[in-house]
Amino acid sequence: MGLILTRKNGQAVFIVTESGETVKITILNMVTKYGHRKTRLAFDASDETRIYREEIYNQANPADAPLEAQVTNRSLQNGDK
Repeated sequence: MGLILTRKNGQAVFIVTESGETVKITILNMVTKYGHRKTRLAFDASDETRIYREEIYNQANPADAPLEAQVTNRSLQNGDK
């Protein structure tokens, strides 16, 4: 795992790609509901930028998925539990 940051509600993080594109990620809020903590994020990027949840990205790009995700995907495809 790379950089780990702590942010508060309303604070943001900027990602600048090698091509110079900037993506702004803002923490909208963090809530605890039924004992589960959830964080809401807002992404501000160009229309050409693709933003995926990890599980969707791993399904679309299985060769790029982390090893543990590849094993999980293979297990699910084979009917393992």
